[in-house]
Parts: sequence; C-alpha cells; structure tokens
Amino acid sequence: MQTTHFERNTVTDAPGRAGTDAMRELASATGGTVLVVGWSDDSLRCLLRCDPPPQPLAIPPMDGSVMLPGTEALLHVLLAWAPADVLERRLSRLQRAPVALRNPALLALRLARVRAAGHDLVAGGLRDEVTSIAAPLRDGNDEVVAGLGLVAPSVYLEDLDQQAITAELRRQAAQLVTWSPMVGSHRVTGPRTTAPGP
Repeated sequence: MQTTHFERNTVTDAPGRAGTDAMRELASATGGTVLVVGWSDDSLRCLLRCDPPPQPLAIPPMDGSVMLPGTEALLHVLLAWAPADVLERRLSRLQRAPVALRNPALLALRLARVRAAGHDLVAGGLRDEVTSIAAPLRDGNDEVVAGLGLVAPSVYLEDLDQQAITAELRRQAAQLVTWSPMVGSHRVTGPRTTAPGP
C-alpha cells in the first residue's frame, strides 16, 4: 500500500485499485477537480472528471473550444509535444483562450518549459484564484494522448505540498493509459500492469 501525504491531507493508493479511485482520492484530498482531457479531432474533450465531495466545484466542462484562465496546464501538456502544424491548427480552434496562448513567443517558451519539466503548474484568473497542475498521459509509443490534471481554487492548495501533488499526478498519469486496438483510440483504464499492445 502506498500513501501520499499533502500536508494535512492523505491519499492512499492500494495495489489493485482502479485508476479512477486514485483520482477520486486526489480530488477529495485537495478539494479540486481531477480531469482527464484529450482531443476529439481538434476539439478539446473531457474524457473523465472526478469532483471532490460533497459537491462539484463550479468548474465548467472542458469541452470544445473554450479554455478558462487558470486551467491552461492541461492544454499546455497536450500541446507541448505536438508538431508545429498540429499546434497551430488546434490553437486556431480555441475561440476563448487566455492571452498567453495567443502570444506565440510566450507560448513557445511555456511549452519548452513543460517539455523540460514533464508537467505544468499554472495559477491564473483575474487574481490567480485558480490553479491547475497537469501531466501528460502517454501511450505505448510514448506519444501524448491526453492530459491528467487537477483544477482547484488556489486557496485550497495554499497549505498543501504542490510538489507532492504534481508527483502524484505524474505517477497516476504513468499508470492510466493503455492502448486500445479499436479504431486506434485510447482509453483511460486502471493501473498499467503489462506493456500495451500494438
């Protein structure tokens, strides 16, 4: 049994638990929403969402063409490893996006930092009131197929160890994706126990 501590909060991940249980526990421990976000064609789609109890945060669905300030970490990890033409095409589909995503020089710098770190952490909104932390989910060919992220009011995370939360997200991301041969699609599953097939 592995236990991860976030200051006063604890997430326990027992072997054999489904990946969604670990996501729910992370949501509960941090008070944030844990999301798996990917692409459908060139539109952003929420594939899985775990809200903290007792009720969901007022975070709108992350589907389609809208990216709210403070939630960019998920988009950054999805775009950081994309080829230039794919990056440009997907950005052009976003109708509402934070200014930093519209400035090519700032975005290139940010994506380079994400590639170097292997994750992203963004505080955004009018007064940095929303924080998002995200890590890429990779398939068996090491390609980024989705992003696993936590989105929470910044005040919820102030007293928590954000490095431990980031490490937990990266650990979960490394275990969540397996390759599904059906129509070349990817699906979120439980912990990876064997190497994905072709």
